[in-house]
Amino acid sequence: MKKIIGLIIVCTIIISGMFLYKKSDEKTFTNDSGVIIAAIIDGEESTSFPTTSNYAAKVTCTKNGKNVDVGAKITWNGSKWVLSVSDISTSNVRCNAIFSPPSLANMILTNNSVTDPISSPGNEISSDSEALLASTEDDYGTSYYFRGNVQNNYVQFANMCWRIVRILGDGSVKLVLYNYNGLTSANNALSTSTPCEETDSSAAFARFSGTTYKTTFSDRSAVNNALLGFMYGTIQGSSYHTTHMNNNKSVILNNLESWYTNVLSKQSGFDESKLADAIWCNDKSTYSGTGVATVETEYSGSHRNTYGSANPSLICPNDNDGGKLSKFTVNDTKNGNGDLTYKIGLLTLDEVVFAGIVLNSSTSNNTVYLHQNATEYWWLLTPGKLSSGLLGSARVNSSSIAETSGTSYVYVSESAIRPAIAIDSSVSATGTGTSTDPYVIN
Repeated sequence: MKKIIGLIIVCTIIISGMFLYKKSDEKTFTNDSGVIIAAIIDGEESTSFPTTSNYAAKVTCTKNGKNVDVGAKITWNGSKWVLSVSDISTSNVRCNAIFSPPSLANMILTNNSVTDPISSPGNEISSDSEALLASTEDDYGTSYYFRGNVQNNYVQFANMCWRIVRILGDGSVKLVLYNYNGLTSANNALSTSTPCEETDSSAAFARFSGTTYKTTFSDRSAVNNALLGFMYGTIQGSSYHTTHMNNNKSVILNNLESWYTNVLSKQSGFDESKLADAIWCNDKSTYSGTGVATVETEYSGSHRNTYGSANPSLICPNDNDGGKLSKFTVNDTKNGNGDLTYKIGLLTLDEVVFAGIVLNSSTSNNTVYLHQNATEYWWLLTPGKLSSGLLGSARVNSSSIAETSGTSYVYVSESAIRPAIAIDSSVSATGTGTSTDPYVIN
């Protein structure tokens, strides 16, 4: 029990300037029925309630050292915090009003109105004036995604700057790298203390080996469906399962893990427990073709985002056998496959389409927030197609147009690695999300 601050509210007294007590309609206090109120803000005792609404608040009450339910509530009435108690029939009830920083997801929702997109995701690029938070369903529930020329989705974490892509249905928040801040496996000196204010055409990419940030998706020189996997099975496998089972790590996964262990995890403020075990969707389900070995195949993620008839989705489909080969997680085997080692991944084609980019169009988008600091080709996690002897995986080009074919060959083309992580739903933050006042992970 925290030390109780010496304020005792008896009968229907209002303590002006300190604690505001609201009279209950159900009980009238007498001199022998008092409530001792303690305020605890960010773990510290206080003689008053906070003066702003930027907190998550709860009340816990005890009598003689045991928890009791006295109908205590703490609410923000628009100008101050109000504590109300509706059921106290005996004395010696003590209530702690506990104020904690809100979760990152709660702060985002507080600072943004949820609205419908102005342009059609996948069928139109986001407009210059479109900067909003919209919603759609994902694997966990309702997801809230940023779209367009957004300027209040900056996050500072582990000495780097990130951009918020979306709130997942479980309250975790997916981020994508915006500024690596000069950090490499050989250099742990920060370029700046304000990484969200800096701009550079390639700052959004991870230096996974010295200053190298470009890689092929696969290091195997074969036109084979297996090599579209974040992890893959047997080259020349005889079935869908043997082709796509997660036995081997792709070269892009190996390079991403190298950056995680040698750069990200070594930063001050980094704590693996702050990361959510989110699904990283490497959608191996097929729209046409069997997906076996060298059979010509178009994958579902590529087809559903076809420009002009796009129907993007943040729900990761089961694989062709009804399993979870596409749903990469670390420990969560209820929602995912548990095949990853670290909580890190790449964005999907669906996610960048919802953000404002379109697939295989001639229309560039240099105002969408994902374009900033990323004006080179960078890989996505979505398989594209095997067609005419060419094996293509999804990526974003230097004009912020997505592509799944053409020159995006998984073992020939080198593109940048742009890491993504998910912040756990329990993690709190401060700030407003602008480049000069980014959300800072506590």
